[in-house]
Amino acid sequence: MNQTRKISISEKVFTIEDLRRIAAIFDKQSLLAKKSDHHASVEYSIRFSDDTTYQSDSPDLFSDGSLTVPARPVAIQMSFRNYKLGRHISLSIDHGDSSYGNLAVVSASEPEWLSQNFLSLKETLETVRPQTVWLKNHRTLLLNLIAVGIGSLGVSAIDLLANALTHVVDLSGVIKPLAPDSPWRPLISDASPLLYGVKWIWCWFMGFFWGAFWVRRWLLSVWPSIEFDFGLPHLQTERKKRERLIAVAPLIVLPVIANLIYDA
Repeated sequence: MNQTRKISISEKVFTIEDLRRIAAIFDKQSLLAKKSDHHASVEYSIRFSDDTTYQSDSPDLFSDGSLTVPARPVAIQMSFRNYKLGRHISLSIDHGDSSYGNLAVVSASEPEWLSQNFLSLKETLETVRPQTVWLKNHRTLLLNLIAVGIGSLGVSAIDLLANALTHVVDLSGVIKPLAPDSPWRPLISDASPLLYGVKWIWCWFMGFFWGAFWVRRWLLSVWPSIEFDFGLPHLQTERKKRERLIAVAPLIVLPVIANLIYDA
């Protein structure tokens, strides 16, 4: 009876060395099949961002020389099939956040061979560096922090514009300060904690309106579920985006800190 076991692959950063270790499992089975004179096939392939594909029956395909092309690797596939014994191993991984197709499959009618190769493939995949980032594990908290940061930045910009406008346009006839003995002064003073909370809720709400979801999506795209850490350096866009975070982070953090200091 034929049996199949599958491994879903996600949150991994693959290097050339990782691909070679995985390909060694396929190559070993291919060599054993040839030694036994079994009808078998093995294939390795790399698809690039310009829709070109490199294919080979040798794991030497996963070398630095094969990847020095003016396009980025976006998909890797490996496949071994022993037609005589009904054995099959396959691996498919795509760079990015797609939840479809990132899969390793082992199939055979021999339980011992199936278990041995499944465990070998599983253990090799577990050695691949995980894509573990605090931001991806706390998406809701990240979204709210971004909303507060963007809202604080926007409200601060509006305050600066309003202050500048008062120096250009005389609004004394329209806006008048409260008199020292005004009954509104103690009411406003007593309500100051509530007004302070309303201010931050307003900043938070405006942050969503001004693009908090888009900023979070951009931030999380910097750490894709499957990342290929190989190919030409200038084509590794996620790494370049992470470098730009140095400029983005202050836009979120500094307005919040500035508002807290001002309020204090």
